[in-house]
Amino acid sequence: MHEFASVLPIRFGTVAAGADEIRNLLDRRRREFKTRLVEMDHKIELGVKGLWRDMNAVYDELLCEHPVLKQRKEALEKKGKSDRRGRIELGRLVAQALDAQKQRAAEEIVESLRRSAYDHRLNKTIGDEMFLNAAFLVGRGREKEFDNIMDDLSEKYAGSMQFLYSGPLPAFNFVNIVIHPEEWEK
Repeated sequence: MHEFASVLPIRFGTVAAGADEIRNLLDRRRREFKTRLVEMDHKIELGVKGLWRDMNAVYDELLCEHPVLKQRKEALEKKGKSDRRGRIELGRLVAQALDAQKQRAAEEIVESLRRSAYDHRLNKTIGDEMFLNAAFLVGRGREKEFDNIMDDLSEKYAGSMQFLYSGPLPAFNFVNIVIHPEEWEK
């Protein structure tokens, strides 16, 4: 990636038996690869994951924002652990409220970053703490601008959010070149 202006990622696990197979594939799919190289010229992928630092604070905020959750929680505490169905229903309602909270937080962060990017992709989050898992396609000339925005966001949300920032990477989320085994043999 340091040597060339653009790199096309190939799906993980793609293996050729030798240089001749690669040359044959490049000859057959030359137009496709050339088009993708032009599209990705001087572009990199930057990954951003957002995590809440204190889930108890997030849950407390949900209870404040959603009085129904607070009422149901208090009612369950009075009943004790015997109301299994009530606990399941409360868990479902909390999960819905948490998903909505994740979406709002992710939208706020993406809105700050997308003006420095050509495109972005939202990927699946993992666990309750992660509210954002995104990839941004950024021009090499705007990487520092993106870095500065990330620094500003990290400073602004230092007490409540943590960001994991990676890159530069090949544009894995924006290019999906698949090579089937039978293509090597042609």
